Amino acid sequence: MSPTAVLVVLILSSAETDPAAPALEAAARELLGETATIRVMATPTDLPDAATLQRAGSADGVVELVWDDDQHSALLHCYVAREGRWVDRKISFGAGDEAPQRGRLLGFAIASMFPRLAAPAAAEPPRHEQPIPQDWKASVATERRAPPPRFELELGATATTGVQGPGDAVGAVIGMRLPLAPALSLHASVGARRGEIPSAQASTQSATGALGLAWLASPADGSAQLGLRADLIASWMVVTRPLASSAEPESRARWMSGGAALVEGGYRFMGRLGAFGGAGAEILLTPTDVYAEGRLTAKLPTFRVVGELGLRARF
Repeated sequence: MSPTAVLVVLILSSAETDPAAPALEAAARELLGETATIRVMATPTDLPDAATLQRAGSADGVVELVWDDDQHSALLHCYVAREGRWVDRKISFGAGDEAPQRGRLLGFAIASMFPRLAAPAAAEPPRHEQPIPQDWKASVATERRAPPPRFELELGATATTGVQGPGDAVGAVIGMRLPLAPALSLHASVGARRGEIPSAQASTQSATGALGLAWLASPADGSAQLGLRADLIASWMVVTRPLASSAEPESRARWMSGGAALVEGGYRFMGRLGAFGGAGAEILLTPTDVYAEGRLTAKLPTFRVVGELGLRARF
């Protein structure tokens, strides 16, 4: 490795230091030579590729090290500056391997992914007093061309309030998202709500389906997310009112259609699991009048404020 060549290793960890870091750096230097400049740093968040390269500066090689939840394996996401490409390699460990052993294997694996950075004197790997155990397995490196699509499932609570009319209701919603592009996803959901119309002494039950698009303004692989969503909606609503002259309540039902637009935010706090929330408006195309005993008692609003809050899982 030339004196100006630099290798930067970013370890995704909430702690300032990683127990495996010293052994990792020593093993990588053992293969790349003493002239190698190896910087090992901890990062609390999984940065987008562009942000990672910006942080690494003019390094000849960049590595993001991401542990799995139980640290039985690690993903090495490596950028080779000379070739302008990303390469991924997954390293698996034995259940009894300690942090120094894991760090040593990771250091050897990282150095092997940058053979052109090695000095001529280190072209052949030196003999080690402690050979690499045979039960350590590394998968074949594959070039990373684009992040794979991620299906997302949502479960949350929803609430509405009417503007210039009785439209208060609460309920639950189940939704899904399927990426169409890095910042654009197809959104679909179904939900149910229950509300009250005090002036008519009536209750409402509705089942709603939505289909639309969600646009993400923040990086797709970041922990915090911010975006917009627009849906077409169809709703089946039932209005029920008890009758003084009958034990059976009176019910009327109808279909309604319209649209919704929401500003959304989310935060991934446990790997694939996170929380989301949204606020916006629903507009129904068909006005609805409620009559009681032949008398108009309420006009349901066509414009409603809507909010959602729940959990989101990524697969």
